[in-house]
Amino acid sequence: MERQTDRQSVGQADRQTEPCRAQCMPRQGLGQRGETAAASFLQRRGLHILARNYRWREGEIDIIAAEDPFRICGQAGTIRFIEVKTRSSDRYGTPGAAVTFGKQARIRRTALKWLQEQEHPVFGNLCFDVIEVCVLDGRARLRWLKDCFF
Repeated sequence: MERQTDRQSVGQADRQTEPCRAQCMPRQGLGQRGETAAASFLQRRGLHILARNYRWREGEIDIIAAEDPFRICGQAGTIRFIEVKTRSSDRYGTPGAAVTFGKQARIRRTALKWLQEQEHPVFGNLCFDVIEVCVLDGRARLRWLKDCFF
């Protein structure tokens, strides 16, 4: 079941609910389940996953995805660097609140490193998003916060 939400100050939020067996899993397993759900969510919206769990010494990016990678007239599409935050309760606030200014800076530096490693780095827009995954009652609720930070 999908729902579109109204625009938020940090960008367009996109929500979806789907089954998830992650509630009895350790925290690392819960995070991996959340990332897998987020990647499927993005693919169903037509994005192409370029990398998952890209790491280097200064940080990690959970998902790197291309939106409209093959535009007409040779224009490059949008590359989205996506942080996935998964929680099993809202006791400590929303998952996206855990993406602090310091975490954002590490993601930006890591994105720059990834771009430098690309053989043909021709991209249109670069966007930084967060996907919140809340696992409650055996269901994963996803909320896509587009263009959260720069």
